[in-house]
Amino acid sequence: MVNTTLPRPGKTVSEKIRGKMLQRNMEPVILHCNKIPNLPSSKETTMVVDLFSKALETPKTLPQPLVKANKLFVENMEKLLVLQMNSLKSYLDIGLNQMRAAAEITDLQSLQDFYKRQAEIAQTVQQKLMSDAKTMSEMATRFKTEMDGLTKATLEDVLPKAA
Repeated sequence: MVNTTLPRPGKTVSEKIRGKMLQRNMEPVILHCNKIPNLPSSKETTMVVDLFSKALETPKTLPQPLVKANKLFVENMEKLLVLQMNSLKSYLDIGLNQMRAAAEITDLQSLQDFYKRQAEIAQTVQQKLMSDAKTMSEMATRFKTEMDGLTKATLEDVLPKAA
């Protein structure tokens, strides 16, 4: 008696094909092949695997241009943070001095003196802001110039090797 049930879900492709053949009263035929032509030998396969393994291998050290760029970035960030911390301290000192001066107001004359100094303080803060902005702009320009030089040197080193 021939099994005419459909294959269950989850069966392999060969089991499904065999089930269909049995359903149609066909006898499955098994073909044997001793050697498949044009397949690489095990030595050739090993060479290809080794080639890809070496190409995909994680390098032991980072490329030198990347290390230089990281150091340049960290140095610039350090300079920028020092500038910002010094600026913050200056602005906080100005604000605290203003609060102390306001706390010392006791009469109309001291109030008028306080207001007169406000224009001078505002001028000082404006000059400090302009100076800080100029310094930050110079730092950014210097960083860009150094990164451009590093990129140019790296390309000059790499491009002749690629050609």
